[in-house]
Amino acid sequence: MPKNNKKDLDDIPKNILKALKFIFVNHMDQVLKVALLNSYYPKEEKLLPRPLPKTLLAQLPS
Repeated sequence: MPKNNKKDLDDIPKNILKALKFIFVNHMDQVLKVALLNSYYPKEEKLLPRPLPKTLLAQLPS
């Protein structure tokens, strides 16, 4: 959330604020760092290949 909008949080009820996490930024680059580096997705090295489902394999051209 832009740092300049921090003052607007006063308009939000406290019980809702407790359930949310805000990260205040000055620039879009900071947003990308937080969004991409603090991801909930597994790191690439932890991804394992999975076989395609038979129904999908049947649709592939031979």
